[in-house]
Amino acid sequence: MQSHFSFSSPQQPASFFIRSPEGEYRVPTTPEIVAQAYTLIAQQFDRFIISGAAAACDYLVMRYALEPREFFGLIFLNTQNSVLEVKELYQGNVSDVAVQPRELVKAALQCNATGAIMFHNHPSGNPTPSDADLRFTREAEKALALVGVTVHDHLIVGGASATSLVEKGLFTPARK
Repeated sequence: MQSHFSFSSPQQPASFFIRSPEGEYRVPTTPEIVAQAYTLIAQQFDRFIISGAAAACDYLVMRYALEPREFFGLIFLNTQNSVLEVKELYQGNVSDVAVQPRELVKAALQCNATGAIMFHNHPSGNPTPSDADLRFTREAEKALALVGVTVHDHLIVGGASATSLVEKGLFTPARK
């Protein structure tokens, strides 16, 4: 999909167009715009250094805000907090997702991560963490610590916003 901006006249605002495989230009649908924006953000995020929850939250909200079921994943980091990989590990239903700490360890070892940011979404649109979310965060932190991976945060996406457990004071990462 290629994009083109047109400035046809001062009275008419610029429009965003996409070119079809046949070479014709048309105004994209909202889902096409969101998909293109997600692709562009993902390309930048792959080379991103995580310096705080805000950048990760922006990326995750773009990806998971409208999902009708829960997803759980990890953003794997190296020693410089550069993103190694964003990995979706589990898909659930509308209200929960079953996650095994063992699988988190396996995935972290596969990409040689030294750090991770856990994330999941709440399809209800409410990013408030549940007691189960808080318990699981601690369990996962313990499992990943056994192989030298530091959990930096757990982010929960709900609609167009996200909650950082660290920023809310609900999780304090263990320091090496």
